[in-house]
Amino acid sequence: MKLSTTWLKKSLRRTISEDEIVTALEAAGIEVEQIISTLPLDPMIVVGLVKKCVQHPNADRLHIAEIELPGQSLTIVCGATNVRTGLKVAVAQVGSTLPSGDVITQAKLRGEISDGMLCS
Repeated sequence: MKLSTTWLKKSLRRTISEDEIVTALEAAGIEVEQIISTLPLDPMIVVGLVKKCVQHPNADRLHIAEIELPGQSLTIVCGATNVRTGLKVAVAQVGSTLPSGDVITQAKLRGEISDGMLCS
């Protein structure tokens, strides 16, 4: 079973570390197999709407997607086979940092400029 430490802390209404939670659960006879820490996403990773999606003119397996974000529009080259008009997608904008530590930069892919990355 998976438990959220955020939920446990809210339920307990006190500040407690993850180590103290593990100790308390194990003292109660509940085995803790692993702790998975999650990092908050970069605020520049947002949800966008695919307004237009066309085949890349110089690549068989790439698409050029026009993504609508609040207040702006981006052109992103992607290799996703399931991208289509009307789809809501996670968009990593130029300058955002992925959980892996990679920073998204503007890139030129097969002659077309991509202003970010679609996340799966």
